[in-house]
Amino acid sequence: MVSRAGEGICDGSSPTRVTRLTSTFRRALSPQGRPAQPAAGPAPQLSPNDHPDPVRSAQIYQRVLRQFRLRCHSQVRYPLRPRTRCGDGQQARTDLPPEPRLNLPAPDIADAAAVGALLAERNRAAIMRMLADGPMCVCETAVALGEKQNNVSMHLARLRDAGLVRAVRHPGDARWMFYERDTERCSTAADLIGGLLR
Repeated sequence: MVSRAGEGICDGSSPTRVTRLTSTFRRALSPQGRPAQPAAGPAPQLSPNDHPDPVRSAQIYQRVLRQFRLRCHSQVRYPLRPRTRCGDGQQARTDLPPEPRLNLPAPDIADAAAVGALLAERNRAAIMRMLADGPMCVCETAVALGEKQNNVSMHLARLRDAGLVRAVRHPGDARWMFYERDTERCSTAADLIGGLLR
């Protein structure tokens, strides 16, 4: 913890930097927003006790020291890139509007957002990818995902409610229920998501 300015702030700190830190702190402590004038005699040490409000003074003191450390760190290890004006080395853009357009309508993305929220769950997204290879039953899907069958059934029910998946019974044994993708609904959902990214 640093108790006084110029001691242990950063390696390579110069007297000029310490002077800037001192003036910044005194400017923040001054009630009128002006640098406080030191009294005649020896130069006083930089301390939070210079302000009548010790809590506020300590907060300002720590903030100034933090900014000073960050500035020194960036100058010593990671020098900033030289600033360039906007547009330097770039060709003039002709597709930009001449002025801000404040009458643009909001896009209708309710359906696309609903599809995205539905497939944002990892297991539901994995189920849709697995069903792209053909119909599967709950037990097969549960073993592949390492999930319980009741959890997989819950996710399949959500996909069925959205219309992306439909259930079909095995032709040889009606006790077995298989699930497959609804190709038409899945194509519509893909177009909705693609419309946001294209």
